Amino acid sequence: MRHLRIGVVLGTVAVLVLGMAGAAAAKTVSPKKYAKSLCTTLSDLVESQNELVDTYNTLPVDDPATFQSQTVDLVNGFVADLQAAEAKLKKLKPDVDGGKKVAKVFNEYLTGQATEMQTAVDTFAAADSNGVAFAADVAALEVAISLLSTTAGDPFSEVTNQDLLEAFDEESSCEEIVTVF
Repeated sequence: MRHLRIGVVLGTVAVLVLGMAGAAAAKTVSPKKYAKSLCTTLSDLVESQNELVDTYNTLPVDDPATFQSQTVDLVNGFVADLQAAEAKLKKLKPDVDGGKKVAKVFNEYLTGQATEMQTAVDTFAAADSNGVAFAADVAALEVAISLLSTTAGDPFSEVTNQDLLEAFDEESSCEEIVTVF
């Protein structure tokens, strides 16, 4: 009986230690490195969204069920890209006053985009491809994709730290993502 208690206690301690190790704190990086990581990641997402739209526009529409299936796979791939970007950026925070808050704003931005796209694709996947309302379901998904960046807000507008704004301004990968005045 005593060995059983020791085993349970050791097992509980191991679970607690491993559980805490899984939630690692974000690595603090210079404003320059944060700007580069952030803007490169967001640029990759813009490219991924453009590829989504380009590929979507080439899908055959003669069989609604096949179109629906291919579209769901395509959009789920984009959602995976959003989630991967979020996971990557969660590991970083800029070494500036309010850096934790800045990182949180961008992480929430990506979480919101991923959630919006997942909701849109789930709704589209549940639609009846042979139903009379399928054209409206297609249009709703297209609108969700088109308006994604506008409905998610502008996390850059919440950045007030001058060192970070300067890093965004100087980072070449940020040129297509944000304009700093």
